Amino acid sequence: MNYFGASINTSSVVAEVAGVAIENGAFCAVKYDENGAVVLCSTEGEMVAGIVLPETPEKISDGEDVTVQIKDIGYCKAGAEIKKGQEVMVDAKGRVIPATAGKFVIGYAMTNATTEDEIIEVDIRKCGYKA
Repeated sequence: MNYFGASINTSSVVAEVAGVAIENGAFCAVKYDENGAVVLCSTEGEMVAGIVLPETPEKISDGEDVTVQIKDIGYCKAGAEIKKGQEVMVDAKGRVIPATAGKFVIGYAMTNATTEDEIIEVDIRKCGYKA
């Protein structure tokens, strides 16, 4: 068997299929459903697949493609006040909030958030569960 090119994909985004209709999903976290499609995160502190890109249309139909950032620095919608450098997790609306014990840490805030729904930079690392 022969292989050509790099064996590692260095892309920070992936194209996924929406498992349900998604409205206003830009800047929000998504997870995989039982069929391997993506849906908005709906449980505080759950594991995430990534963050929906800013240029995503306001409405995505069930079965349509959606581009998801899975690593590196991206833009996320804040669900609470966040300080630069804090570990973050998702809230029940797919926004980032300060991480708490036992919850899945998706990364670190690279900028401050002072209000809900403010857009901030987050270093997406998928760090596992906070001790």
